[in-house]
Amino acid sequence: MTRRLIRKTPGRFVSLLAIVLLGTAFYIGVSAISKAMSTSVNRYDDMLNLKDITIYSNYGFDQADVDAVEALDSVVKAEGASFVDVYSGYGDSSAITRVHSYSPD
Repeated sequence: MTRRLIRKTPGRFVSLLAIVLLGTAFYIGVSAISKAMSTSVNRYDDMLNLKDITIYSNYGFDQADVDAVEALDSVVKAEGASFVDVYSGYGDSSAITRVHSYSPD
C-alpha cells in the first residue's frame, strides 16, 4: 500500500523526504555546534577579562557583601555596580532604557 502511494504521488514523497532531511540536518548541526560555541565564548570572555557571573538583589549589596564575595577562593575580583530602568519620551515615541553604572577600572 505504501509503495503504491509513493508511486502515485512521487512529488509529495520527495517533498516530505526533503523536509525531514532538512529538519534533521538542522537539528544535528545546532546540536553539534553548541559545545564549540560555548568553548569559544568562554575563551573570548577570559581573554577580555569579562564577568563570569552576576548576582542581583532586590535590596542591594553593601561593600561588606562585595568584600565577602571577593574573599571566596574561586573569585579573582568582585565589584559592585548598580543600574536603573528609565522611562523616557520624545515627541510621540517613548522607550524604557536600562542605565548601568560605569567604572573605568
